[in-house]
Amino acid sequence: MLELSTINDIFAGIARRDGGTVSTWKSAEGWKPITARTMYGRVRALVAAMEGWGIKRGDRIAIISENRWEWPVVDFAAMAMGAVDVPLYQTLSPEQVGYMLRDSGSRIAFVSTREQYDKVVSAGELPALERVVVFDDGDFP
Repeated sequence: MLELSTINDIFAGIARRDGGTVSTWKSAEGWKPITARTMYGRVRALVAAMEGWGIKRGDRIAIISENRWEWPVVDFAAMAMGAVDVPLYQTLSPEQVGYMLRDSGSRIAFVSTREQYDKVVSAGELPALERVVVFDDGDFP
């Protein structure tokens, strides 16, 4: 019998068994597929990065993003290491974002765009926040 105790067990099983497309993303050349194996590899790479940043079980990880393929990568990585997701609506104001980041004690904020990054930067004092990771390309101080 197949031993499945977490959603990550299911995801890992799909990645091992099937290389089919699980998501797509839009590049300058058009829509590109992402296979289960590729997505799983990105999850494992993010787990390794977060462990290198000192993130451990129980730490809070904020995600401020609309629906896009990077969102579940962060979500699965957080679950894999026992961190706690703090999902925030991308429509929140900087003041609301600041309140929730302070209240949750989030150590990392994953944001989708420059607009979301600017909200975090202008959200006021965030004593627990150590790192902001932006999904989009660009120059961010």
